[in-house]
Amino acid sequence: SNKKRLVEHKIASDAKVGVFVNAVNPAVFYPRDKKEARRKYKLPDDAFIVSYVGQFTERKGITRLIKAVDQCTEVKVICAGTGKQVPDSKNVLFCERIAPQEVPEFLCASDVFVLPTQNEGCSNAVLEAVACGLPVVSSDRDFNLDILDTGHAVLINPDSVKEIVEAITFLHENADCRKKMSEYAVKKAVCFTLQERARKILAWMDDAESF
Repeated sequence: SNKKRLVEHKIASDAKVGVFVNAVNPAVFYPRDKKEARRKYKLPDDAFIVSYVGQFTERKGITRLIKAVDQCTEVKVICAGTGKQVPDSKNVLFCERIAPQEVPEFLCASDVFVLPTQNEGCSNAVLEAVACGLPVVSSDRDFNLDILDTGHAVLINPDSVKEIVEAITFLHENADCRKKMSEYAVKKAVCFTLQERARKILAWMDDAESF
């Protein structure tokens, strides 16, 4: 979106603006044993669990997520973060602030990651979930289109509780699809490593010398 605005307002030409999405450390964010992760957080083995990592704010969509989960059948949610809109529902199994080093195992305790955010630059939380092999439900908006596609994500209107419900229900009811999306996410995450981001930036800088 920023590149588009720069080009449209003739601040810079298309060739002189590079877009490099955020990155994750693959030595930290990778798929882990779900049962072990659930034991750590005292979560039931047989529950279908949605995870959320982020501020508890309107922009991030925590209230919309909880409303959606409450309309789903046999779906639970675990939330890591802080903010004024503290999740309050019988379907919330965990709601606390966690240390950054705990995030990978926390994510791997869930079946899918959901972030109905209204606005982002490039969401680290989404990239971390992808690297952990989770199918993602998030916003069908420009800021996600460089990092998410239908191979590993269900893109929704973040303001529509109905669409969030439909996406979670679809993933809940389709285990084979979840498995394929998880496998695709792990492959996709290779594009979002710190090393790959650095390589792309250096390559672009080399090409930029001829502009």
